Amino acid sequence: MYTKEERQKAVDLYIKYGKRAAAVIRELGYPNRHSLTAWYKEYKEKGELHEGSRRQAGHSYSRNYDDGQVKSAVEHYLTHGRSCSYTVSTLGYPCRNTLKHWIGIVAPGERKARVYHRGTFTEKDKDDAVASCHTEPGKSVEEIAAGKGMARCTVHKHKNELEGMGYNGPDMGRRKKRPEAVAYPPLGDPGTEKEAELMAELAEARRQLEEKDRQLYEMTLRNAVLEKLAELKKARAST
Repeated sequence: MYTKEERQKAVDLYIKYGKRAAAVIRELGYPNRHSLTAWYKEYKEKGELHEGSRRQAGHSYSRNYDDGQVKSAVEHYLTHGRSCSYTVSTLGYPCRNTLKHWIGIVAPGERKARVYHRGTFTEKDKDDAVASCHTEPGKSVEEIAAGKGMARCTVHKHKNELEGMGYNGPDMGRRKKRPEAVAYPPLGDPGTEKEAELMAELAEARRQLEEKDRQLYEMTLRNAVLEKLAELKKARAST
C-alpha cells in the first residue's frame, strides 16, 4: 500500500521524533502505530526497508503485515469472544474485512456469525455496559458492546431507556475531570550507575502512581454511574 519512499520517510521521522508514533502519524497522516513500529524494526534489523510487498512463497496474507502479526490477530479473535470489532479495536490493526480474510486462511470455518438473543443479558449487565460508555471514552458504543458480547442496539436501547427515566450522566461532585499526567521536575543525568538505577526506580514509581490514580478515577466514575442508575430505578419503582 505504501511505497518504500513513504515507509522510509515515516521511519526517519519516527527516529527524529524520539520514537513518538503519534507525532509521525499526526504529521504524515499515515500509517497506524503497529505498521510504523514494524517498519522501524525491519529497518533497525536489516538497515533498509524491503522493496514492494513482503510476499513469501505460497500465499501471502497481507501486503503490510507479516505472518506473526496475522496469526496474533487471528489468535486474539479466537480467544476473545470472536468479535472482529473488538480485536481490531484492541490491537489497532487491521480493518475488519482484512481480519475476516485472515481468519478464512488461518482458521477456516472458525468465523461464526454472532447470534444475539433477547433476554440473554440482565439489567445489571446492561447497566454495566452503559457505565463503560463513560469510563471508556476512547471506545465507541459498538466496541463496548462487542467486548461484552452484546449487540450495539442492545446498549443503545438501554441507554435511551435510562435517559427517558431522567439519567443524564453521573454525579461526580468536585471531581469532574479525568486526572492529567503530573508535570514532575526532570530527573537530570545520572552521575553514577547507582544513581541511574535509583532514577529508573523513581520513574517507574511515578508511572505506577499515575496508573493507580487513573484506575481510581475510573472506579469512582463507574460507581457514580451505577449508584445514580440504582437511585433512578428505585425512585421509579416507588411511584
